[in-house]
Amino acid sequence: MKLRLCASIILGLASNSLAQNARAVGTLFQVDFTTNNEGGCQYVGQAFMQNILQDSLDLLRVGTQLVTDYNNNVAEARRLLDSFFRVANPPMTAAQLQTIGTTINGVGTWIANGGPVNNGQVTGIPYLFCYHSWLQKQTMSSPAFDTAGETYPNIYTGTEMLLNQEQMYITRQQQETNALPGSTKAVPYWSPKHRAYIFDRGYAASLNAGPCTGNGYFGVTQHSLNPSSITLCPQAFGAGSNANTPANLATAHYVGRRSVAANPVPRATVPTGTGNNNFQKLGALTPTAITLLHEIFHLVLGNTATYAPVGEVYDLFTAGTNVQVVGLDYNYAVANPESFALAVVAYDYTIANGANVAGQRVEFYSGYTTQG
Repeated sequence: MKLRLCASIILGLASNSLAQNARAVGTLFQVDFTTNNEGGCQYVGQAFMQNILQDSLDLLRVGTQLVTDYNNNVAEARRLLDSFFRVANPPMTAAQLQTIGTTINGVGTWIANGGPVNNGQVTGIPYLFCYHSWLQKQTMSSPAFDTAGETYPNIYTGTEMLLNQEQMYITRQQQETNALPGSTKAVPYWSPKHRAYIFDRGYAASLNAGPCTGNGYFGVTQHSLNPSSITLCPQAFGAGSNANTPANLATAHYVGRRSVAANPVPRATVPTGTGNNNFQKLGALTPTAITLLHEIFHLVLGNTATYAPVGEVYDLFTAGTNVQVVGLDYNYAVANPESFALAVVAYDYTIANGANVAGQRVEFYSGYTTQG
């Protein structure tokens, strides 16, 4: 049973309740900065990764301030959360606000201290990869590997056992195929790190294809194999959409918090609930850290808590009747990492930019950069 929490509890989620410094990336994760092979992060670099990890924690500290300010009836905080976490009759209840605050605080605490992931179910230190090359794409006609990474014989034929001859892999492929949208057929991937198989979509025909293949793939988190893992794609670090491999990105491109200038216009000049490229959108101001931050929500909280029934919602605006971050129903938004990530980026700009002569601050509750 959910109880209505008193305001004093919410006030305990002030920004200073999170530690100042992120834990060292090499202790939070199993990550290799000496190579780009097998998902290594050499092209990103340890200092770069530590910077975006720190940015992620700093943004979550802003998020706890956002919750506190909402509770204290700060108008900018009210407008932002009521837009990105829409309730039927705002303001949201203390319990609803507490859920947002607890989620932000939990993810921030993990960045500062580490600990179990997947909603406390996995205690192993998670992997952090910077490309999907930690996975070796197979076919169901490929030889099967055992937990030592060795092939083994089919006792009936004396030849190497194939994946399509092992009932457990046939069953797993069917289960994963049933879970994928449309007529997509799951294919096997072997992880030498885990010495186990994971089944996923094929992404493309090439045996080199994986979760980073193609346009729009920035990162992915998995809990099917233990330890869990985050895979960040080169596109998250500035690679072009058609060059989403480490080889095509000589150095990662860092965009820090608030490093892109906000260009606000009066709120009355922008449309409501629809996209228009004539105005600056919040998405144009997001720092490099946003992908890692998004994936850490999946990592720490687990799949059940971070996948809304409508699916993941990434876009501020979408065409037609598709769901979008602006105006997303509260019950979906609290299970949508991008809603949290965009909200804290937005409020980071709001509190950092001074008010104009009329006392109005830069805001993003419309999805656009507005002031007044």
